[in-house]
Amino acid sequence: MGQKLTRTEEVNEAASRGDLDQLISTYEKSGLLPNVDGANAAAIGGHLAVVQWLAQRRPPVLPDDYGRRMAAMANQNHVIDWLNSRPGALCPVAIPIYQ
Repeated sequence: MGQKLTRTEEVNEAASRGDLDQLISTYEKSGLLPNVDGANAAAIGGHLAVVQWLAQRRPPVLPDDYGRRMAAMANQNHVIDWLNSRPGALCPVAIPIYQ
């Protein structure tokens, strides 16, 4: 029998699966958002809609340096391109590596 996940682990898992409906439902009920681990997992998994939604929260939850690098290595170019298009995104790790 598996261990019960914490609430944070549950929303991080939803982000990693790209389950935007569950994330929105949980947020509307409790205000709970994934942490940076969830944002990283969403980026690595190529779940752009989740990454975009998390970026619109206050405060925004965005992939960190590790998440961006792993998303680039996973060829999630659409996620990297979108992250690069954000104002203030001049971050060397977010430069597309596929050019």
